[in-house]
Amino acid sequence: MLLSRARRTMEYEVDVDLTRFDTESRRLLSEVEAHEAKLHRLRVEAEEQFLALSAATLKEAAMKAKYLLRLYAETPAGGDARTRRLIAAVLEDFERLSVSSAEDP
Repeated sequence: MLLSRARRTMEYEVDVDLTRFDTESRRLLSEVEAHEAKLHRLRVEAEEQFLALSAATLKEAAMKAKYLLRLYAETPAGGDARTRRLIAAVLEDFERLSVSSAEDP
């Protein structure tokens, strides 16, 4: 009888924990989906601007190229290790050159 009561208490605690886990998981998933939708809207907006406006400076053109490289890196073709290293090297070049050009008078 005592063992049976302990077992029921343990089962109840497990059920409560699973319910809490399920509720928290659903909340987090909902937040992730909302953030993904917002990210998608922002990407569409940025891409529309990139298409509508020509770059006026080399810095603006580099910004567009960096964005495009990051998009490509997210694709299956851009996902292999060699391509990721190449993209990272080009992005580092952009950063280095933009810093050095900002320091030049």
